[in-house]
Amino acid sequence: MNNKAIFQLILLLGIIFTGIGFSIYKNYKLKQCKVAGKASVVQIYDIVKRGSFVKYEYSIEGTKYEANESIDTKEDFNYLKSKDTIDVYINCDNHTISSYKTIN
Repeated sequence: MNNKAIFQLILLLGIIFTGIGFSIYKNYKLKQCKVAGKASVVQIYDIVKRGSFVKYEYSIEGTKYEANESIDTKEDFNYLKSKDTIDVYINCDNHTISSYKTIN
């Protein structure tokens, strides 16, 4: 392997592990402390070879937040529509961390 290929491999692994690490951190923070809230669906969209996603927004103490999250099932994709109200869980301390999925 030449230096360019090694650099690209290290960069790719770094991006992958950063994404996985943030997902684990987000779930950990939501398990520590979460409050239920309501959010409005802004957009439902597909990314080729990655799946379906929902973009939603919610408001805490007058501040608006937006989040994107993958949709796991085709039923959710067919059921959710723009401007629908969905239930979300929001971290008590960091309101930018949220999930519309059930966190055990």
